[in-house]
Amino acid sequence: LYERQGEITMFRAHTRDNPYLDREFVASLESSYTGAFARQELEGEFVTFEGLVYEDFSRATHVQERAGPWRRVVAGMDEGYTNPAVILVVGEDGDGRLHVIEEFYRRRVLQGDVVGEAMRLRDAHGVSLFACDPSAAGLIAEMASVGLPVTAADNSVLPGIQAVKARLVTQGDGRPRLTVSPTCANLLAELESYVWKEGRAGVRDEPEKVNDHACDALRYAIMGAGTGVPLFAWEHDAIGWQDD
Repeated sequence: LYERQGEITMFRAHTRDNPYLDREFVASLESSYTGAFARQELEGEFVTFEGLVYEDFSRATHVQERAGPWRRVVAGMDEGYTNPAVILVVGEDGDGRLHVIEEFYRRRVLQGDVVGEAMRLRDAHGVSLFACDPSAAGLIAEMASVGLPVTAADNSVLPGIQAVKARLVTQGDGRPRLTVSPTCANLLAELESYVWKEGRAGVRDEPEKVNDHACDALRYAIMGAGTGVPLFAWEHDAIGWQDD
């Protein structure tokens, strides 16, 4: 449609113009979607995603030490050998805010060693679920065989990116809903360098698959299993509707 828009007549409608949508639901979307993604999803515009994927990320705002207590702790995992294997441990506090507590990020590590590291992180932080790269069937099977709580993660890229972006937005109290420990150096580096790829006709609608392994693990931790049920209740207003 974008490429043929000069040949057709288009009728645009905003999400808020739909009389059958509850006003509170629309308001929840408008408060969760940001930037070009909001213009695409809520205003019906053709947009191009320029530059950084997580343009709202700021070390001054999002990097800090936090000690809990945590209402729930989960982990996101991205498989790798030549590329790094990544595990991110994410805690949820009583206010529903998330904090990346610790990262494991290492190249040329055997699958058995990754499983051993997952066991260490489970014991150290009380991880209740590992959301793993869904293509890593062998890793998931080995983790399950030693009693680790593991599931194939939801790998929906754009909804996952938007879920992360929505949590980076500063709320009314001046705080974001996602922070990262300063010890997670590789995740921080990726968040500051993850960019959109230029596709057909100059449209940028997917990220570059370069230095994205920690970013993928973060998406897995937030999105959880591919069941349409988010790991964290706050996500439902923002993205749960997309599975309906």
